[in-house]
Amino acid sequence: MRKLVLGLVAAAAIAAPLAIVAPANSADGDTPVNQTFAGATSSTLLSSLGLATDFNRTTLLSQATGPGGGSMWDPGTYVIGTNPNDFHALWVDLPNNTDPMLIVNGFQRANQTVLEATVPGTVCENPASQVSYTFGANMLNILPLSQFSEGGAAISVFINDQLIGSQTVLSNDPSNKIAITGSAVPAAELTVRIQNDATGYSGNDFAIDDLRLTQVGECIPPCEDEVKGVWHNYTGNFVKNGLDANQDGIPDLNDPLWHALPATPGGEHDFALRGINKPYQPGKPNGNGDWFYWSDEGTKCD
Repeated sequence: MRKLVLGLVAAAAIAAPLAIVAPANSADGDTPVNQTFAGATSSTLLSSLGLATDFNRTTLLSQATGPGGGSMWDPGTYVIGTNPNDFHALWVDLPNNTDPMLIVNGFQRANQTVLEATVPGTVCENPASQVSYTFGANMLNILPLSQFSEGGAAISVFINDQLIGSQTVLSNDPSNKIAITGSAVPAAELTVRIQNDATGYSGNDFAIDDLRLTQVGECIPPCEDEVKGVWHNYTGNFVKNGLDANQDGIPDLNDPLWHALPATPGGEHDFALRGINKPYQPGKPNGNGDWFYWSDEGTKCD
């Protein structure tokens, strides 16, 4: 499959180009993909809109009553139009619809790209960050619900080959909206790919329009594990005032003379110097500053 990297100069020369509105370092609410098919006709190739595909445009631009001859009965074909029934006798009839849509006869083979575009992406300070996106569109199943179906039309959306989500559609309503939200690793370029997932012979046909990819929030840096805990020092006269229920010569942990110490990084109480879960340090009988213990709070992700 040929991949197209879209540029503003190239986009200006095509009839109904992919709208590119997001620069690198894009932010919350930016929409790197905003694709409609306004102005396109049944003779329009997706490649002329800056979109790559594994599907073939039909060569029979009229209603067909059976397969063959390059008609929309053939799996793996597409056409841009307003009424699916104009191209396939069994598809839903929408005579009052005036908004052009991408009409697709789904493949029976898996992992086939319906359309793909490469657009400017998001550059994060930490390259291991994640960025959330929502893919939205109007999508309908174009085989009437009264017809035989093998589970409905289904698509998955990928960003740089990372799956962000999937959707199955049974509705025949052209205003039916779908929304898929997921995260992807940030990159200066985003290759956004819509894949046909339904491989049954009947019912995997659909129409789609008003495709949008919107960034949700800012860069989310990776969670880094840190060892958490507190050093405690015994400050007081253990011989006179200490608690030692088991008579082992070491203060009990519930002794109120234990006090938390600030574990200054690199200081004498830094856990890297004293060790984690270090045993008590028996000292002089008065116990003044000679006992320490580490209250381990476990490894936490900040």
